[in-house]
Amino acid sequence: MNLTVFRDSPSISMGARKLFILHLLLLHLAHFSSVAVSSNIIRCPETEKDALLNFKQGFTNPSRLLSSWITEQDCCKWEGVECDNRTGHVTTLDLHSTSQADSLRGELRNSLLDLPYLRHLDLSHNDFLYSQIPDFIGSFKNLEYLNLSSANFRGIVPDHLGNLSHLQYLDLSGSGGNLRVNNHEWLSQLSSLKVIDLSWVDLRSWNSWLDAINMKPSLKKLNLSACNLYSLHIPPTLPFLNFTSLQILDLSHNPFGSLIPSWLFNLSSLATLNLKNSEIQGSIPETFQTMTSLTVLDLSENNLRGELPSALPSLLKEVRFSGNRLNGSLAKNIMHLKHLVVLDVARNSLKDTLTQGSLNFSDLKELGLSYNSIVLKMSQSWIPSFQLDVIALRSCQLGHRFPSWLRTQKTISSVDISDAGISDKVPDWFWDLSPAMEHMNLSWNQLRGEVPDLSRFNLSVVDLTGNHFQGPLPHFSSRMKFFILKRNSFSGTVSPVCESLVENNSLSFLDLSSNELSGLLPDCWVNGTELIVLNLGEIPGELACLVRLKALDLSKNNLTGPIPPGIVHLVNLQYLDLSRNNLSCSIPPNMPDHLDFLVVLNLSYNHLSGEIPKGLQFDTFDNSSYIGNRYLCGPPLTTECSTPLPEDPHCMNNNGPNIQHHASDWLDGTAPFFISMGAGFIPGFWAFWGSLLLSKSWRHAYFRFLNNTTDKIYVFIAIKLRNWKERKQINAE
Repeated sequence: MNLTVFRDSPSISMGARKLFILHLLLLHLAHFSSVAVSSNIIRCPETEKDALLNFKQGFTNPSRLLSSWITEQDCCKWEGVECDNRTGHVTTLDLHSTSQADSLRGELRNSLLDLPYLRHLDLSHNDFLYSQIPDFIGSFKNLEYLNLSSANFRGIVPDHLGNLSHLQYLDLSGSGGNLRVNNHEWLSQLSSLKVIDLSWVDLRSWNSWLDAINMKPSLKKLNLSACNLYSLHIPPTLPFLNFTSLQILDLSHNPFGSLIPSWLFNLSSLATLNLKNSEIQGSIPETFQTMTSLTVLDLSENNLRGELPSALPSLLKEVRFSGNRLNGSLAKNIMHLKHLVVLDVARNSLKDTLTQGSLNFSDLKELGLSYNSIVLKMSQSWIPSFQLDVIALRSCQLGHRFPSWLRTQKTISSVDISDAGISDKVPDWFWDLSPAMEHMNLSWNQLRGEVPDLSRFNLSVVDLTGNHFQGPLPHFSSRMKFFILKRNSFSGTVSPVCESLVENNSLSFLDLSSNELSGLLPDCWVNGTELIVLNLGEIPGELACLVRLKALDLSKNNLTGPIPPGIVHLVNLQYLDLSRNNLSCSIPPNMPDHLDFLVVLNLSYNHLSGEIPKGLQFDTFDNSSYIGNRYLCGPPLTTECSTPLPEDPHCMNNNGPNIQHHASDWLDGTAPFFISMGAGFIPGFWAFWGSLLLSKSWRHAYFRFLNNTTDKIYVFIAIKLRNWKERKQINAE
């Protein structure tokens, strides 16, 4: 509307004119205000931008995390940086890494001191190259949040952290024991702390840790796992508990060696208690029923005895009591726990018969009953109210028929029903039961039938040992890590395995021994570079390419000829057993120079001759490694090499027509080998290994443990070493 017309029009009242003029004034004010704001945009100060750019220069691999840190842009817009909306000062620096590729590597520069208003600092999961936590971290007087976990620091935690009087969150965990605290006074000064995580920080000299913790009434979470703490006793100087607001307490993996302390039951707000693997003794007190807020209770891997408490807190969602010496009944002591999500009582001495009503837990996701005397007596028509993700029922008696209730479980990722007394044909529906299935253990039953093509499934661990499966070997996917089919009746060639060994496969453990396989063993192992343990009954020609192999067991076969010189290419070998064959000639003299990691060597009961090599690992082996070779001489045997020895007839003609399994062909690939009924691995291997795998929480140390190939092989070698020592002791007696 024209302003003049609006002003002079007699039909418009004076009130309307005043409103119009007021509206115009407001529009002008809004315009001037926006102009003022646009000309005075809040930016981070140049000194703080320069400090961050200097900090960036301390990293050798700036990575994606710092790609937005460019001079032309306001640093408040950089990734990981947040600023105060009013002043523009940097208040948050969050550069935690979420993957190895994004991890920063370098030094922690003191240019950060030019960020005086910093309240939140997170540099976790980066790599500071075993440097010490710098003292200047204690100079951020406004800091409320500090996370330096899993950042590859080492040395003594600086006392200067005690100057962070506003600190509410402190996480120095994940150092693997490389960090330690000598003077504990600084922690006592941080009275505002709500979260403390010092797991894997060495606190062994801190006997009065409860004194310091008691001075923090606001504390909600305390994690002192694996800190080398020795005492759970309340010191005389502590008249009462002052940290009763605590909700999460983790004291696992400490060598306490004591009873469950009574002061725990005064923590009325506690929701999570973890005392796993802490050498806790005695029984589980009935007093736990007073902890009405408790939802997670982990007492696994201790030395607890007696029966389960009859009145555990009714709100419990996770009960982890595995790896103790608990006995008595199970069902009557858990039936009131209607909110259970995890029930793990594996590896105890519980004795019970469970019926359908015993497992009426609609929220249950993980069930671990392995290694007890438990019978599951379920009807074939039972439809459970739960959907399990993980099932561990090893050595439970499930009946002769294959448990049909498993058909209702559509979200299983791991299943272990080994040694369960099942004598039946595996139904077709089982193989395609759950798209999430990764781990399957059906070993040591009397199962029969053919195994279908497994290449379309996501399985990474399959163990069918000790059953009556027949037909051809199944194909498998490139995700497979453990594939164990020994002691069955599989027939035909190994070509399905060769066809499954595509490029970039994950296979690290393959055992096809003690089957009815036949035909030529093809040289298809060039893609087997991830293999760590191999047992085919005989060895393929391309063994030299298996450079990651850590255990080689060809004992109790009919191998002849010399030990091939190419054995030295297997530089990661830790276990080598060639015992009880017909090997001849000398031990390759350069083996000590290449096999630096060899822990166990067994060449006994062959026809080897000549002087035993010396040096490095070979100086640690005793005569049990060589016994039964009449032509060997030199330490540790008593036969001196200066003593005239008869010429070894086995070494005179290695290329004779009667030699069919010549050992030198293992690596050269010059002879066509045939699959035989190999008996190389120690009998009962999985019986021993199964118990060790379940020596931790069956979820986290059996199925998850199988994902870590390095840990697997160390367990394997530990078992081999144990049996080796036992045999030595028997021989000595």
